[in-house]
Amino acid sequence: MSSNFGKLAVVDAPALETEWLEQNYVVADREEVLELVTQHSFLVPLLQAIPGQLKAYFPEARLYLEISYDPEIPDYEKLVVSISPDTYAPEQAFDLFKQFKYGWWLATSRQTQNMLHVMLEYR
Repeated sequence: MSSNFGKLAVVDAPALETEWLEQNYVVADREEVLELVTQHSFLVPLLQAIPGQLKAYFPEARLYLEISYDPEIPDYEKLVVSISPDTYAPEQAFDLFKQFKYGWWLATSRQTQNMLHVMLEYR
């Protein structure tokens, strides 16, 4: 899979409309997520790119978007995209996730400033 690193356009946070967000992600705490994205607008093109990139590996998986808090670091929060690969055996899901990770995410994740993580999570 070719890398789109460097091709992500800068988009204002308002461009990440709530309707689009909810069509591509199951959003927990929508208002808090939108506030965090507004504060860190550099995440917008990443959030827009992730669903399309993941479809190549997990076409049927649900994507969850939520805020994660670190109890050891006051006021630290980050966004987490959780891939719910319910139709895949764990070994297969892990192999596909590694392909996604090494094929696109590692190079692209440098743009997140440690504010956005992608992980597998059965729900």
